[in-house]
Amino acid sequence: MEIAMRTLEHPLMGHLDWSGFTTTCDWGGEILLPSFAECYEKWCSNGTAFFRDRRDDAHREGRFGLGIFSGSPRVGFGHGKEIDEFLEPTAPQCAAYTTLVQGHERLAESLKTQLHQMAREQGASFFFLNDNEFEFLLRPENILGTLDLEGVSITYHTRDQLALVGMTFHSEIWECEHGVGAVILGDQVIHLGVAEEAWPEAMMVDP
Repeated sequence: MEIAMRTLEHPLMGHLDWSGFTTTCDWGGEILLPSFAECYEKWCSNGTAFFRDRRDDAHREGRFGLGIFSGSPRVGFGHGKEIDEFLEPTAPQCAAYTTLVQGHERLAESLKTQLHQMAREQGASFFFLNDNEFEFLLRPENILGTLDLEGVSITYHTRDQLALVGMTFHSEIWECEHGVGAVILGDQVIHLGVAEEAWPEAMMVDP
């Protein structure tokens, strides 16, 4: 691997850009999750369909923004480190990345299951939908269309030699103000809540 000009050509993750001097992630790149190409908002908060497909080309191909977090205390510019002190992605982060890429279909099914369970617990009235609209959106072929995947974060939290992963979503139906967040271990969703619960600094990491 070669680190130069705040970029890294990683043998597994491809091209990464260093952004450790910001308040966001330390490395930024892209991840291919084809099963999530259909994870975009197709319906408004009242259950009516949007008039057009609002995805860009990357989303249609299942390519999403990837953030890799080195942990705390943070490193990089403004954090007491020199310019050349970069942290490469760790072995648990690499393992998590591989599992996501290879297990994206299982992950999508896990997310559908968790969404379905949460929706059943809330009930149609929670979403201000009638019963027919509610049942329509809960169909396996429709439920991912209630979310818009905004990004994937590979965190510094680890369990079973895998880094925990956060996915954040926008959703007019589920939570228009705070979004939806999924915490992932391997290729399974282990927690579903508002978006901030999938941020590294806010994750509930206890088993």
